[in-house]
Parts: sequence; structure tokens; C-alpha cells
Amino acid sequence: MIDVVPAAGTSTPDWLTLLFLTLVFAWIAYDRYLSSEQSELEAAKEAYATGELTHAEFVRRLEVIDNPAKTKIRSSIEPIPGIGPETSRAIAEEYESLESLRNASVDDLEAINDIGPSKAHAIVERLGEADEETVD
Repeated sequence: MIDVVPAAGTSTPDWLTLLFLTLVFAWIAYDRYLSSEQSELEAAKEAYATGELTHAEFVRRLEVIDNPAKTKIRSSIEPIPGIGPETSRAIAEEYESLESLRNASVDDLEAINDIGPSKAHAIVERLGEADEETVD
């Protein structure tokens, strides 16, 4: 039988330390993903309950949170500097698919609240690069 208890004066077995660290990192990754999804949903529920959102806006936000096409839009543009969760949600609310967003002009994007010329150009440039990567 293998002795898993270290002898006096020795350190913990390397595999046990590695297992522990793996579990810690897995929990952190899981917690971040789960909490970000919950917080967005919970924030929408709270805003609706307190009257900050109309029913129509609440339904739109739920559709954005739960729609795979909207999730794809958001994950494609959130890595762009200056585009955070709020901005990506606003953009996802305006476009039905990533393809429709790719067809948007800089002027179309600037019409969305909190999107100025620099963010609009960055989005168009990033999505254009993504198109070129898929063609290559």
C-alpha cells in the first residue's frame, strides 16, 4: 500500500499539492462563470422589481442573457478595449446575430447609446479581422 501521509520533516507529496491546486483553480473558474451569469440575471430582476425597467425592457434583457446568438455577439466584442458587459449587452439588444452585426456600419453602431466613433471603428475592425481569419 502507498503511504500518502508524509514522514516527519518531509513535504506533502507533489501529486497531492497538484490535485489541491487543480481543485482550487477549477472552483475559482466555475465560481466566476456562475456568479457572472447569476449577477446579470439577478440585476435585471432587481431593476424590474424596483421599477427601473419596464416590462418590455426586462423581457429584452432576459432574451439577451439566455439567447445563444446574443451570447456569441457579446463574447465576440467584449475582448475589444472599452467594450464591457453593459456595452456588449446594448449592442446585442440591437442585433439579432453576429452576421447582422458584421454588416453594421460605423454610423449604425454610433447610434447605440455609449458607442462613440472610436468604439464603433474598433468593433468594425475587429469583426472584419474575424471574417478574414475564417476565410484564411
